[in-house]
Amino acid sequence: MVKYLVIVVAVALVLITSSLVTTYLITTYLTSLSRSRSLSSTSLLTEGLRNALVSEVLNPTYVLTNSSTYSRLNYPVIHLPKYVAHYYVLLSNYSLSIGFVRTYVIDLVRAYEVAIKSLPRGNYDLVRASLIPGKVVNDYFIKVPTWELVIARTYCGFRVWGSDYLVVINAINASVVKVYPSNYPELPEGIDCSYFRINYPRVVSIESLIKYVRELVSGSNYLGSDVKEIVKYGHLSSVDLRLVRVGPWSRDLLTMKSLRKDLIGKWLLCWVVTFVKSLSRVTLLIDATHGELVNYVKEPNYPPTPWYTFQLGLANPVSNSSLRTDLILSNGSVLRAYLVIPKAVTTEVGSEGLVTIEGSWRTYGGVVKELPKYGVKVCFLRSLSSESIKVVPIKECVKGYGRINLSIKYYIPKNVSKGLHAVAITLKVIINNHEEKDIVAIPFIIVARSRVT
Repeated sequence: MVKYLVIVVAVALVLITSSLVTTYLITTYLTSLSRSRSLSSTSLLTEGLRNALVSEVLNPTYVLTNSSTYSRLNYPVIHLPKYVAHYYVLLSNYSLSIGFVRTYVIDLVRAYEVAIKSLPRGNYDLVRASLIPGKVVNDYFIKVPTWELVIARTYCGFRVWGSDYLVVINAINASVVKVYPSNYPELPEGIDCSYFRINYPRVVSIESLIKYVRELVSGSNYLGSDVKEIVKYGHLSSVDLRLVRVGPWSRDLLTMKSLRKDLIGKWLLCWVVTFVKSLSRVTLLIDATHGELVNYVKEPNYPPTPWYTFQLGLANPVSNSSLRTDLILSNGSVLRAYLVIPKAVTTEVGSEGLVTIEGSWRTYGGVVKELPKYGVKVCFLRSLSSESIKVVPIKECVKGYGRINLSIKYYIPKNVSKGLHAVAITLKVIINNHEEKDIVAIPFIIVARSRVT
């Protein structure tokens, strides 16, 4: 009897030790993820989310379910800027953007962790994540950077239509800024997960889905030639996989009705696919289990209208300048950061330098067939600076058509303190001899350094 008792105790000890080792390894891995603060670590953060390690260990009810299916559809969509805040200085009545800030922010794993805890208990999947840059004025945070996470409720591992939450997280202190609730709180209940299967297409990928949808649409009797043309020759704008309950209770046209009345009120696993061609877009709702078209919506597509403007800015050569600085948060605490100034000139005190302001027509939102041939006149008005830096134009005014250059000379007195000095040059712009006059402030930074002897 004692012999069997010893064996049982030994087996129990082995199981406990194995469990502790496993817990230690997972905790160690999660700690390594949480220490990764670099914005460039996109692949590491994405893998951590897709493997669902964080949510499963912290709370078994919060699981990133079925992530392998959505990862093949290029989810989650992650937008990471190259900086975490814009940096502005105030000169007189002007707020001038001179650079941007790199500093500590919580990583995406931590942001998702915080966001999940703010939501009702359930299963979730990350749809989209964006780091929104903040705003710093004269070393004070006016707006902190935030993570904006779109998180969908899931059932049987699939996202539920209309169940998305938008959660905004303070990227500095990891607090919840706001939670925007989902539109449709209804979730499937009591349906066996085997009912929701992806049979069409057999292989889940963007390429196979496009091929399948185009074949289905080309042979459909429900669709007109205009819709078929958009799907055949248009480009894929978006794709998602959702559990949908079609019916008049819905709040959008796509899921409000069905081409087949017998599908009304039933929960279906559907592809939601959008094609765009020129000025039209078509969104298709396709039953992924039975391979049938459930509904579609054709809408006008409004691409951005190309436009042009005469733009002024500093011409090269200018250099990047980066320095460590302290930023002040709203609660008075100090945050160490790097201020990066993409347009800076370095000059010794007691010396002069030259910058050139370049003006040209710039297009936005597409291709403009023909740029205007208006005459443009740019005149120097005045300069603003943080100290007594003298600024004098080589010419008071310059004229041109396609491109102009206005050279500005500046002088740094010997008594000016070493370091960064913000300078703004205000200009008057007259286009095509019109009386309308635009006042433009062109900012740049002078890095004053000691004279080399």
